[in-house]
Amino acid sequence: MHATAYGQDEAHAAGDQRPSDRAGPLPRSVALLSVHTSPLAQPGTGDGGGMNVLIAALATQLRARGIAVEIFTRAAGADLPRSLTLDDGVRVHHIEAGPPTLRKEDLASHLCGFYLSVAAHPALHDVEVLHGHYWMSGWVGRKLRQRRGLPLVQHFHTLAHSKNDGRAGGQPSEPMLRMAAERRVVAEADAVLASTAAEAALLRRHYHARPGQVHVVAPGVDLEVFRAEGERAIPRHDLGGGRIML
Repeated sequence: MHATAYGQDEAHAAGDQRPSDRAGPLPRSVALLSVHTSPLAQPGTGDGGGMNVLIAALATQLRARGIAVEIFTRAAGADLPRSLTLDDGVRVHHIEAGPPTLRKEDLASHLCGFYLSVAAHPALHDVEVLHGHYWMSGWVGRKLRQRRGLPLVQHFHTLAHSKNDGRAGGQPSEPMLRMAAERRVVAEADAVLASTAAEAALLRRHYHARPGQVHVVAPGVDLEVFRAEGERAIPRHDLGGGRIML
């Protein structure tokens, strides 16, 4: 399965409405796997961050293209509904896997429970493509791929190898379990998405990604939120010389 056949290059990473000239037929239904954090969570609280924003935006863009979107995430609260449908038609399913207050660092031992629950979930019945986010979701996606024969697109967001290379003195290394899981996911995934060319090179060099398996899809920008407007717009020449960073 070619990555451009899924969501027109991941809907240009959820930031651009233009269709891709290379896109093939779109799937009818996609399952987004986000085990350790829910895209409904407020960014900046708990484990909520940029990945939440990207997954939520991606789901909205895929739904706008007529693709049914099923999001599977861990139930991080006892009072959460098992399933709910958002205003745009995206469906979110909360899967019980360990205590609701479980730390991300302790979640690996509950991945089997998450996988088995998703494998038996009725919402998975019509899904045509799996899309894992982060290594834990990739592990679940790999097992679902083996069991259901569904193609797997993987987006790691961060990699153990690069985190270990960038850690400060005294910081612990990423667990060997994560390193091994990432390598196995790359070995079996149908496509792996990288945010930058450097990440793609790392996947090929240290994770032995296959030729044509890795696709660079830069994160998009929501121009409804980030735009020049009225007096807030500053001409480029008024910002002085040199490069401008956003």
